[in-house]
Amino acid sequence: MIKLRRSALIAIVLFNGGVTPALVAQNANVAQPAARAPPGCRDEQGLTYLCDLVVPEDIVTVGSTGLLLASGHRAPGHLYLIDPKARTQSELIHAPTFSMQHDKRAYPECPGPLDLQAFDTHGLSLAETSPRHFSLYTTSHGAREAIEIYDLDLRGATPALAWKGCVLGQTWVYGWCDDREATQQQVAAELQTALALDDNDCDVHRILAAINVIQDKHDQAVYHQRRALSLNPNDDLIVVQNGEIATWLGQPEDGIDCIRKAMRLNPYHPARFWNHLGRALFVARRYAEAVEAVQRIAAPDHFHLALLAACFAQMGDAAAADAQVREIQRRKPGFNIEHDVLPTLHYKRESDLAHHRESLLKAGLPASA
Repeated sequence: MIKLRRSALIAIVLFNGGVTPALVAQNANVAQPAARAPPGCRDEQGLTYLCDLVVPEDIVTVGSTGLLLASGHRAPGHLYLIDPKARTQSELIHAPTFSMQHDKRAYPECPGPLDLQAFDTHGLSLAETSPRHFSLYTTSHGAREAIEIYDLDLRGATPALAWKGCVLGQTWVYGWCDDREATQQQVAAELQTALALDDNDCDVHRILAAINVIQDKHDQAVYHQRRALSLNPNDDLIVVQNGEIATWLGQPEDGIDCIRKAMRLNPYHPARFWNHLGRALFVARRYAEAVEAVQRIAAPDHFHLALLAACFAQMGDAAAADAQVREIQRRKPGFNIEHDVLPTLHYKRESDLAHHRESLLKAGLPASA
């Protein structure tokens, strides 16, 4: 069951008669000192609470051990091992037994260890390789978008977690690889492996939806997106992607609603949510609102500036559009519509693509090199 409580932290609820977990929802997304429990954190109505866990979004059973594993979905990331019978929990990542053991042979493309202060974790998947010994896969956000791989060893007196490597989510999307076709095949194979391990993993379906969008396979993207949303309708990343895909499909008003819902689900959302909202508003021809959204991004890149330029051009503000274009050219000489912008646009309707291209031309950006 889910029980609402006005609390600065999240607690895990345990039924006194068993080990079934449930989450107590909360609104804060910032870690609090572990020593300070919420004032109302006490047993009540046959329920026992474990407190001081930071946003434990996902929770899974750990094989036949009787233990539970919960993720801490706010930076700095956490993983909690919970003993429901003893009603105790222990932190695995920020613990003396945690180690970084990069397996460069298995994960040669992983750029290096985690930044423990700049990532969060969720989307847990466990595979028991031997009794009380597990491979753990998680989705990380923050300094990088990746699948992180760990070794969880429960054979000793003290649980030990070791980070082993990662598979970057951005490698193929942004072309950070020597051979995009080979990387695409590798990404597809690894996602199919993940899907085979757990067809009910919402993050796998979310990522598959995103990859199909990038390949302009809109029908496949919709299938995986609907699957992800049905599995976790309150995941801000899934909900915001629902809005992003609606925009690509030519349904910007639906996209705006979804993106704003995602922002309500996670008031501490990544800055890219504002870009998704700005694009949806742009496609809906609500240019002034689009400008307001994109200008909320603290460190805009040249793609954000190009969207601003397109909005200002449609608003008839030539001076503002020209200022964006000059800044783009200063940052990235040679930037042009055909090479830099159009490949990032995945509109299903030709009219939406034409509208975007014409707006950029109107702003003064060059069509080609």
